[in-house]
Amino acid sequence: MFLALKEMRRAKVRFGLLAGAVGLLVFLILFQQALLTGLINQFIGALKNQSGEVLVYNGQARKNLEGSIILPDQQAAIAEVEGVAVASPFGQATFTVTADGDETDAVIFGYQLGNPGEPTTLISGRLPEGADEALASEKHAERLALLRPIPYEMSLPNHESGQNGPSVFHGRALSLNISSGGMLILMAQAPLLDLVIKVHVPTPVALAETPTHAEVRWIRKVPFSASGSEASFFVGLKFLFSAGR
Repeated sequence: MFLALKEMRRAKVRFGLLAGAVGLLVFLILFQQALLTGLINQFIGALKNQSGEVLVYNGQARKNLEGSIILPDQQAAIAEVEGVAVASPFGQATFTVTADGDETDAVIFGYQLGNPGEPTTLISGRLPEGADEALASEKHAERLALLRPIPYEMSLPNHESGQNGPSVFHGRALSLNISSGGMLILMAQAPLLDLVIKVHVPTPVALAETPTHAEVRWIRKVPFSASGSEASFFVGLKFLFSAGR
């Protein structure tokens, strides 16, 4: 012990460099571990912090988790397995959206209220209490006011309206994301591609709504739905006129 202290006093520079190198190595290891943990939580944090004890996927999940779809009859079969108290759908879908002029990836999770799959940990706020409510990450909390039901109007062709001429259908959709050029909504029925609809666009100022016309650019069926319920669809709209003017 005394010999080591004597050697440290005699070669202070060498000991300082050695201690600095060891400290730098420890810092890099801890930094790498923190970065890895953050990336893992970003990718699977929602899956880890949900109330379901067991997640069931189909064989497609070996290639792509989002490609795994459990059909209603499969869900019913899972619910009948011994030891399973309740089986509830839990879905995930990833989209490229435009936020503040920049493209970014957005992940949407869906679950049945009051059933396994709902978040277990919240930084702030509360859990959704109805189908027209949602949770947002703290990073995008300021955009949560834009996620709410909005009315829309669209013309139905003869074979869908059941009338001699086209009719106007009034409905409500859930706005998910909005940019200066368009928006992403969730609809209970799939519109026709290139169809022009009149939609009320929510704005972040005083929750005002401005009707404008938008064109249906793409449609994607929601890969999860409640047992016995009708399908829902993600619909990408392109504004034909500037919203809010």
